[in-house]
Amino acid sequence: MHILAYIDPISGTILLQLLIGGIIGGIAFFRNSARKLLGRVVGHRTSDQLPRQS
Repeated sequence: MHILAYIDPISGTILLQLLIGGIIGGIAFFRNSARKLLGRVVGHRTSDQLPRQS
């Protein structure tokens, strides 16, 4: 059984854009989450916790 499928250029571009955006968004989300988690585990200070310099 042969299945024929056709995706026109507009639909293909939208699907490609969704795929790339999802990948980049996922990387950014997990990167920030991992950085916050590591900061809690290791105990690094955030910029809010640093003493102010006059």
